[in-house]
Order: sequence, then C-alpha cells, then structure tokens
Amino acid sequence: MITLSYIFIILAFIFDAIDDTIKFHFSTSVFSKIKNQKINNWFNPNNYVNMYKNGDPSSGIEAFWGSSRWFAPLVDGWHFFKMLLINSVILVLTLSLCYHPYVNIYVDTFIMYVIYGLVFQLFYGYILNKNK
Repeated sequence: MITLSYIFIILAFIFDAIDDTIKFHFSTSVFSKIKNQKINNWFNPNNYVNMYKNGDPSSGIEAFWGSSRWFAPLVDGWHFFKMLLINSVILVLTLSLCYHPYVNIYVDTFIMYVIYGLVFQLFYGYILNKNK
C-alpha cells in the first residue's frame, strides 16, 4: 500500500504542476504549441466559458446539463487536471489508512514533501515550460 500511495501522490504533484502551468503560463507552455485547435482551446485557461451557452458566463445558462457543475472537468483542461489531482490525493489518504503500525508517519510525511518539491519543480519549472 505504501508504494501505491507514493505513485498516486507523485501523480497528484504532476497534475498540480499541469494545473499551475495551464493557469499561469499557458502561453509559454508545451500546451500552447498543440497544433489541433480544439485540443489547444481545451487547455487554454480562458476557455472555462465552454461551460456556458454561447460562451457567455454572465447568462448563467449551461452549455449542457451539468456543464458548470458535475461535468465541469469535461469542458477544459484546468478543471480536468484539478479533478485528477483531488482524486489522487483522496486515493493517497484512503491507501494511507492501510499502513502497518510500524510506518513512521513523520518520516513518511517528510518523504512525500520532498517528493512534492522535486516532482512539482521538475514538471512546472522545466518539462511543461517550453522556454526553459
């Protein structure tokens, strides 16, 4: 179970890096270079308006039933990767309940914090940013 927890926490950190890259550095990221316009638009952080009919959030009319609530992860990349991030963290917490008593929670927390720093900076700072 410990190994699965580490796998899911690493995935969560990658999803976090993708989210921040989409939100704060889309124009300089690898996502902005995607040639397919539909996919490029899906990653574009300004396309949350896809949740609303005619791209007009002020109307409050959903593009399709649940598009601004339950199905928000389907309309843009930021919401999709945020959903994956949250689900990964929930899985880590659930799997952590299965730890054996000899596992030191403080050591494990420190290890996960170090992994977070390394994985997040690797993806956010280098892999997802085309300028570096």
